[in-house]
Amino acid sequence: MASYHPNPLRVLAADDEQAILGVYRQVFAPTKNPSEIDRGMETLEDKLFGTKVDGKVSQAFDLVTCRQAEEVVCAVKTALDEKQGFAVAFLDVRMPPGPDGVWAAERVRALDPDIEIVIVTGFADALPEEIARRVPPAHKLL
Repeated sequence: MASYHPNPLRVLAADDEQAILGVYRQVFAPTKNPSEIDRGMETLEDKLFGTKVDGKVSQAFDLVTCRQAEEVVCAVKTALDEKQGFAVAFLDVRMPPGPDGVWAAERVRALDPDIEIVIVTGFADALPEEIARRVPPAHKLL
């Protein structure tokens, strides 16, 4: 039996591409039209993303999205000020025209040493060793 999530896991996703942010929304904050979804898939989604309580869905995730690195740092500061920090942040490496995701990761780590950070990139020039050196500890960085 799935459990109720009174405090959803807070997730931050940052990417300059609106379409990519849409994918994060599909994964972490799904909306659905019950008439279009197979009952078996709905049950699996309930187990993965939230549970039905009195006919309502309780989301397991609270997703916040950003399009720029500076927005990421502001979102983390605000979340910490409100005592609702993020569990994990997915940061795109390239977010032009401003600073990149590694820049944001450095500042996020300084603000919140407990946050898990996932660096996301479609480019081969992002060196994992360099990123790990800039954003320690490595065990809280993917």
